[in-house]
Amino acid sequence: MPDTPFSADILDTIVQKTDIQPDATLWHLDMRELPPLSPEDIVGILHESSVIRYSELSRRQRRFQFVTGRLLTKYALSKTLGRPIHDFALVERRNNTPQPKAIPPIAEPIYYSLAYRYDTAACVISRSQLIGLDIEVTDATREISTPADKAFNAHENAWLSAKGKDQWLKGYYELWSRKESCYKLLSSKHGGIHDDLFWQVDCLDDPRFKWTTLSKDNGLIITICQADPELTFRLTQSPTYNLDNAFDIFKR
Repeated sequence: MPDTPFSADILDTIVQKTDIQPDATLWHLDMRELPPLSPEDIVGILHESSVIRYSELSRRQRRFQFVTGRLLTKYALSKTLGRPIHDFALVERRNNTPQPKAIPPIAEPIYYSLAYRYDTAACVISRSQLIGLDIEVTDATREISTPADKAFNAHENAWLSAKGKDQWLKGYYELWSRKESCYKLLSSKHGGIHDDLFWQVDCLDDPRFKWTTLSKDNGLIITICQADPELTFRLTQSPTYNLDNAFDIFKR
Protein backbone atom coordinates (compact mmCIF):
# COMPACT_ATOMS: atom_id res chain seq x y z
CA MET A 1 0.00 0.00 0.00
CA PRO A 2 1.47 3.43 -0.94
CA ASP A 3 2.38 5.68 1.99
CA THR A 4 1.14 8.85 0.25
CA PRO A 5 -1.65 9.51 -2.29
CA PHE A 6 -0.67 9.23 -5.93
CA SER A 7 0.15 12.52 -7.65
CA ALA A 8 -0.15 12.92 -11.42
CA ASP A 9 2.86 15.27 -11.27
CA ILE A 10 5.13 12.24 -11.61
CA LEU A 11 3.88 11.84 -15.18
CA ASP A 12 5.83 14.98 -16.10
CA THR A 13 9.04 13.02 -15.48
CA ILE A 14 8.20 9.64 -17.04
CA VAL A 15 5.93 10.37 -20.03
CA GLN A 16 7.66 10.73 -23.40
CA LYS A 17 6.19 12.99 -26.08
CA THR A 18 6.70 12.65 -29.85
CA ASP A 19 5.18 14.92 -32.51
CA ILE A 20 3.70 13.03 -35.47
CA GLN A 21 3.06 14.82 -38.78
CA PRO A 22 0.76 16.21 -40.06
CA ASP A 23 -1.07 16.88 -36.79
CA ALA A 24 -0.78 14.45 -33.91
CA THR A 25 1.16 13.97 -30.70
CA LEU A 26 2.15 10.62 -29.24
CA TRP A 27 2.43 10.26 -25.47
CA HIS A 28 3.90 7.04 -24.07
CA LEU A 29 5.46 5.63 -20.93
CA ASP A 30 7.00 2.55 -19.40
CA MET A 31 4.40 1.43 -16.85
CA ARG A 32 7.13 -0.03 -14.62
CA GLU A 33 8.10 3.55 -13.74
CA LEU A 34 4.73 4.30 -12.15
CA PRO A 35 4.51 4.04 -8.35
CA PRO A 36 2.05 1.58 -6.79
CA LEU A 37 -1.59 2.71 -6.86
CA SER A 38 -3.93 2.31 -3.91
CA PRO A 39 -7.64 1.46 -4.37
CA GLU A 40 -8.39 5.10 -3.54
CA ASP A 41 -5.98 6.26 -6.25
CA ILE A 42 -7.65 4.01 -8.82
CA VAL A 43 -11.14 5.25 -7.96
CA GLY A 44 -9.85 8.81 -8.27
CA ILE A 45 -8.34 8.17 -11.71
CA LEU A 46 -11.26 6.25 -13.24
CA HIS A 47 -14.76 7.36 -14.17
CA GLU A 48 -17.48 5.31 -12.44
CA SER A 49 -18.15 3.48 -15.73
CA SER A 50 -14.48 2.49 -15.86
CA VAL A 51 -14.53 1.33 -12.23
CA ILE A 52 -17.23 -1.16 -13.23
CA ARG A 53 -15.16 -2.45 -16.14
CA TYR A 54 -12.04 -2.55 -13.97
CA SER A 55 -13.82 -4.74 -11.42
CA GLU A 56 -14.65 -7.24 -14.18
CA LEU A 57 -10.99 -7.74 -15.14
CA SER A 58 -9.37 -10.78 -13.56
CA ARG A 59 -5.67 -10.48 -14.43
CA ARG A 60 -3.51 -8.11 -12.40
CA GLN A 61 -1.45 -6.93 -15.39
CA ARG A 62 -4.58 -6.25 -17.43
CA ARG A 63 -6.00 -4.17 -14.59
CA PHE A 64 -2.82 -2.12 -14.32
CA GLN A 65 -2.75 -1.56 -18.09
CA PHE A 66 -6.40 -0.48 -18.00
CA VAL A 67 -5.82 2.13 -15.29
CA THR A 68 -2.52 3.38 -16.70
CA GLY A 69 -3.91 3.81 -20.20
CA ARG A 70 -6.79 5.95 -18.98
CA LEU A 71 -4.52 7.95 -16.67
CA LEU A 72 -2.13 8.61 -19.57
CA THR A 73 -5.00 9.69 -21.83
CA LYS A 74 -6.27 12.17 -19.25
CA TYR A 75 -2.73 13.50 -18.86
CA ALA A 76 -2.32 13.87 -22.63
CA LEU A 77 -5.65 15.68 -22.91
CA SER A 78 -4.68 18.05 -20.12
CA LYS A 79 -1.36 18.90 -21.76
CA THR A 80 -2.90 19.24 -25.23
CA LEU A 81 -5.76 21.49 -24.12
CA GLY A 82 -3.90 23.32 -21.34
CA ARG A 83 -6.31 22.33 -18.59
CA PRO A 84 -5.93 20.52 -15.23
CA ILE A 85 -5.98 16.74 -15.41
CA HIS A 86 -8.88 16.54 -12.95
CA ASP A 87 -11.07 18.41 -15.49
CA PHE A 88 -11.25 15.25 -17.59
CA ALA A 89 -13.07 11.93 -17.38
CA LEU A 90 -13.19 9.01 -19.79
CA VAL A 91 -16.65 7.45 -20.05
CA GLU A 92 -16.73 3.84 -21.24
CA ARG A 93 -18.55 3.00 -24.49
CA ARG A 94 -19.43 -0.41 -25.88
CA ASN A 95 -17.14 -1.50 -28.75
CA ASN A 96 -15.37 1.85 -28.83
CA THR A 97 -12.78 3.94 -27.04
CA PRO A 98 -13.96 5.81 -23.93
CA GLN A 99 -15.62 9.16 -24.60
CA PRO A 100 -13.61 12.14 -23.26
CA LYS A 101 -15.71 14.41 -21.06
CA ALA A 102 -14.66 17.60 -19.33
CA ILE A 103 -16.05 20.25 -17.01
CA PRO A 104 -16.31 22.82 -18.53
CA PRO A 105 -17.07 20.87 -21.76
CA ILE A 106 -14.48 20.49 -24.50
CA ALA A 107 -15.47 23.10 -27.08
CA GLU A 108 -13.27 21.93 -29.96
CA PRO A 109 -12.97 18.64 -31.86
CA ILE A 110 -10.47 16.24 -30.33
CA TYR A 111 -9.47 12.82 -31.63
CA TYR A 112 -7.48 10.24 -29.73
CA SER A 113 -6.53 6.57 -29.60
CA LEU A 114 -5.17 4.46 -26.77
CA ALA A 115 -3.04 1.31 -26.77
CA TYR A 116 -0.95 -0.77 -24.39
CA ARG A 117 1.23 -3.82 -24.78
CA TYR A 118 3.16 -5.52 -21.98
CA ASP A 119 4.84 -2.66 -20.05
CA THR A 120 4.20 0.13 -22.58
CA ALA A 121 1.15 2.40 -22.61
CA ALA A 122 0.59 5.00 -25.31
CA CYS A 123 -1.97 7.59 -26.33
CA VAL A 124 -2.06 9.68 -29.51
CA ILE A 125 -4.08 12.89 -29.82
CA SER A 126 -4.99 15.10 -32.78
CA ARG A 127 -7.12 18.22 -33.11
CA SER A 128 -7.81 17.78 -36.82
CA GLN A 129 -7.27 14.14 -37.87
CA LEU A 130 -9.04 10.85 -37.22
CA ILE A 131 -6.50 8.75 -35.39
CA GLY A 132 -5.74 5.11 -34.62
CA LEU A 133 -2.89 3.68 -32.55
CA ASP A 134 -1.41 0.21 -32.14
CA ILE A 135 1.52 -1.31 -30.27
CA GLU A 136 3.15 -4.62 -31.17
CA VAL A 137 6.29 -6.38 -29.98
CA THR A 138 8.32 -8.45 -32.43
CA ASP A 139 8.65 -11.83 -30.76
CA ALA A 140 10.31 -14.73 -32.57
CA THR A 141 9.19 -17.13 -29.83
CA ARG A 142 5.50 -16.34 -30.23
CA GLU A 143 3.59 -18.64 -32.56
CA ILE A 144 1.58 -16.94 -35.29
CA SER A 145 -1.68 -18.86 -35.48
CA THR A 146 -3.17 -17.30 -38.64
CA PRO A 147 -1.20 -17.47 -41.93
CA ALA A 148 -0.40 -14.20 -43.67
CA ASP A 149 -2.66 -15.02 -46.61
CA LYS A 150 -5.63 -15.01 -44.22
CA ALA A 151 -4.69 -11.72 -42.58
CA PHE A 152 -3.58 -9.60 -45.55
CA ASN A 153 -4.75 -8.88 -49.10
CA ALA A 154 -2.85 -9.93 -52.24
CA HIS A 155 -0.84 -6.70 -52.51
CA GLU A 156 0.14 -6.80 -48.84
CA ASN A 157 1.13 -10.46 -49.07
CA ALA A 158 3.28 -9.76 -52.14
CA TRP A 159 5.09 -7.03 -50.21
CA LEU A 160 5.61 -9.37 -47.26
CA SER A 161 6.78 -12.25 -49.47
CA ALA A 162 9.49 -10.02 -50.95
CA LYS A 163 11.04 -9.65 -47.51
CA GLY A 164 14.14 -11.71 -46.80
CA LYS A 165 13.98 -14.40 -44.15
CA ASP A 166 15.63 -12.16 -41.55
CA GLN A 167 13.16 -9.33 -42.22
CA TRP A 168 9.92 -11.31 -42.69
CA LEU A 169 8.87 -11.42 -39.03
CA LYS A 170 9.48 -7.70 -38.46
CA GLY A 171 7.61 -6.95 -41.69
CA TYR A 172 4.71 -9.13 -40.54
CA TYR A 173 4.38 -7.28 -37.24
CA GLU A 174 4.72 -3.86 -38.90
CA LEU A 175 2.02 -4.70 -41.45
CA TRP A 176 -0.24 -6.15 -38.78
CA SER A 177 0.27 -3.04 -36.67
CA ARG A 178 -0.89 -0.94 -39.63
CA LYS A 179 -4.01 -3.10 -39.85
CA GLU A 180 -4.75 -2.75 -36.15
CA SER A 181 -4.21 1.04 -36.10
CA CYS A 182 -6.51 1.44 -39.12
CA TYR A 183 -9.13 -0.78 -37.51
CA LYS A 184 -9.08 1.36 -34.38
CA LEU A 185 -9.39 4.56 -36.42
CA LEU A 186 -12.41 3.20 -38.29
CA SER A 187 -13.95 1.79 -35.11
CA SER A 188 -13.68 5.19 -33.46
CA LYS A 189 -15.40 6.89 -36.40
CA HIS A 190 -18.17 4.32 -36.83
CA GLY A 191 -18.57 2.95 -33.31
CA GLY A 192 -17.77 -0.54 -34.55
CA ILE A 193 -17.34 -1.23 -38.25
CA HIS A 194 -18.64 -3.56 -40.93
CA ASP A 195 -16.06 -5.98 -42.32
CA ASP A 196 -16.58 -4.51 -45.79
CA LEU A 197 -15.19 -1.15 -44.68
CA PHE A 198 -12.02 -2.60 -43.23
CA TRP A 199 -11.13 -4.92 -46.10
CA GLN A 200 -11.28 -2.03 -48.58
CA VAL A 201 -8.14 -0.62 -46.98
CA ASP A 202 -4.74 -1.48 -48.45
CA CYS A 203 -2.48 -0.83 -45.49
CA LEU A 204 0.56 -0.20 -47.69
CA ASP A 205 -0.57 2.65 -49.89
CA ASP A 206 -4.24 3.55 -49.47
CA PRO A 207 -4.21 7.33 -50.18
CA ARG A 208 -7.01 7.99 -47.67
CA PHE A 209 -4.68 7.15 -44.77
CA LYS A 210 -1.24 8.10 -43.52
CA TRP A 211 0.74 5.67 -41.35
CA THR A 212 3.70 6.49 -39.13
CA THR A 213 5.68 3.62 -37.59
CA LEU A 214 8.17 3.99 -34.75
CA SER A 215 10.41 0.95 -34.22
CA LYS A 216 12.45 0.59 -31.02
CA ASP A 217 15.58 -1.46 -30.41
CA ASN A 218 13.69 -3.70 -27.96
CA GLY A 219 11.35 -4.90 -30.73
CA LEU A 220 8.56 -2.47 -29.84
CA ILE A 221 6.54 -1.23 -32.82
CA ILE A 222 4.21 1.77 -32.42
CA THR A 223 2.00 2.64 -35.39
CA ILE A 224 -0.19 5.72 -35.83
CA CYS A 225 -2.85 5.86 -38.56
CA GLN A 226 -4.35 9.24 -39.54
CA ALA A 227 -7.19 10.25 -41.86
CA ASP A 228 -9.42 13.21 -42.64
CA PRO A 229 -12.49 13.44 -40.35
CA GLU A 230 -14.73 13.54 -43.45
CA LEU A 231 -13.46 10.11 -44.52
CA THR A 232 -16.22 8.13 -46.24
CA PHE A 233 -16.49 4.62 -47.68
CA ARG A 234 -18.65 2.90 -50.24
CA LEU A 235 -19.52 -0.66 -49.27
CA THR A 236 -18.16 -3.37 -51.54
CA GLN A 237 -18.24 -7.15 -51.35
CA SER A 238 -15.89 -8.39 -48.66
CA PRO A 239 -13.42 -11.26 -49.12
CA THR A 240 -14.34 -14.77 -48.04
CA TYR A 241 -12.34 -14.50 -44.81
CA ASN A 242 -13.76 -12.33 -42.05
CA LEU A 243 -12.55 -9.83 -39.51
CA ASP A 244 -13.43 -11.91 -36.47
CA ASN A 245 -11.09 -14.72 -37.51
CA ALA A 246 -8.30 -12.45 -38.66
CA PHE A 247 -8.15 -10.53 -35.42
CA ASP A 248 -7.50 -13.73 -33.51
CA ILE A 249 -4.19 -13.75 -35.32
CA PHE A 250 -1.98 -14.52 -32.34
CA LYS A 251 -2.34 -17.31 -29.83
CA ARG A 252 -2.68 -15.53 -26.53
